[in-house]
Amino acid sequence: MEKETFLILIGSLKKGGAERNAAILANHLASLGHSVTIALFVKTFAFALDERVNVVHINHKRYGNAVGNTLYVIAKLRGLVNTLKPKRLIAMSRIGGLLASCVGFGKTTVRFDSYPLVGYKKYKQWQFWFFYNLPWVKYVVCPSQELKEDVSPYFIRKSKLVSIYNPIQVPDANSIQAPVAGSRPYFLIVSRLTGQKNIARVIETFQRFKLHEQVDLTVVGDGPEMENLKALIARLNLEHCVHLKGFIANPFPYMQNALVLLNASLREAFPNVLIESLSLGTPVISSNAKTGPKEIIFPGENGLLFPAGDYEKMGEAMVQVLTNHDLYLHLKKNVSRGLDRFAQEKVMKSWEQILINN
Repeated sequence: MEKETFLILIGSLKKGGAERNAAILANHLASLGHSVTIALFVKTFAFALDERVNVVHINHKRYGNAVGNTLYVIAKLRGLVNTLKPKRLIAMSRIGGLLASCVGFGKTTVRFDSYPLVGYKKYKQWQFWFFYNLPWVKYVVCPSQELKEDVSPYFIRKSKLVSIYNPIQVPDANSIQAPVAGSRPYFLIVSRLTGQKNIARVIETFQRFKLHEQVDLTVVGDGPEMENLKALIARLNLEHCVHLKGFIANPFPYMQNALVLLNASLREAFPNVLIESLSLGTPVISSNAKTGPKEIIFPGENGLLFPAGDYEKMGEAMVQVLTNHDLYLHLKKNVSRGLDRFAQEKVMKSWEQILINN
């Protein structure tokens, strides 16, 4: 295999899906013997990089105004392209993708890290369609087939759209030390505590369907909604059965021992946590949010889906897994169905196809 040079752009390597994907891709390319440079706006490292990966810092706040900073970053990227002469410039997030599209490099690959049709103001949506349609953007990577289909009408050259799942490093269930067991089984949420994750509505549904009489609800994660959720739990008198654990670096023991993992998001880029839960033997109840859950969950086989925002249906699904023992055993038996699609080795082969082989 001929050794190539690659330039990857990501804001930082803080905890996050796009950041994790950037680190995995950089390490994989380096492991194949390629020369890899990763450009960061902020030198934060929550994910380890192969020692062969070169790190470059771009000061994205060099000037006191957004226009000056944007032009400076684009110029720095162009300078790196001129110096490194990479086979590909790869941007792994929305902001990075827009900036990379402005460099004018004919071998640019960008990636959607969130669902672009919901949650963004119209002018931000049109930024995608204008810049990602530029002729020098060779590929636009979508983390699910559903997202690819949804954005396809906005692209002139649809062949540039490719679907590549997020790589999942499946934890080894046998190597995970279980946390101290509580007195009751529990539903689990593992999520950043933000409004679009709808955790407040899950807690309200948990109380309204009287699920607290049989099980607990454990929430692993931190975020801006923490204080609001604490107040809600107190107002509903659920302190004895709804537990906010905060951020936990290794949530896998909680997943492995949960009755079910819950996901009530209104939208997702691609919910890795569902795959991680299934890989540990725990079924999932998830909203059919855009995008990803319907490509992970086979309803009635490895989990249950409910329409995003329909908390009546979510509550009914939660009751169902508690009262229908045969169904629950069936879900447990089939948790591994289709997980091979998300294996890191397989996903990296898809990246190789567009970055190296084309």
